[in-house]
Amino acid sequence: MKQNVLRQTLSGAFTPFTFSVASCSFFVKNFSNGDAYVSLEDNTPEAECWKIPSMMAEEVYYNKNAGYYPHTIYVKATGEIEVEALEF
Repeated sequence: MKQNVLRQTLSGAFTPFTFSVASCSFFVKNFSNGDAYVSLEDNTPEAECWKIPSMMAEEVYYNKNAGYYPHTIYVKATGEIEVEALEF
């Protein structure tokens, strides 16, 4: 199985990570010096996002029963972030 990994250096705005495959699960690694905020929609308020502390990682799930899986998740951070699509 081919890995689906994207890595970007972000500048503090919500940035899309778009994959060629739809996925219901993403693994987000925060290599930045601050918190990262992750959402399935652009410009979501930070209070409604998954919050990933500096130098930590977390698996982000989409509702597996929804019948639709996203190709894109959005991350807000300042620094390097890596996202991997896990279930596609």
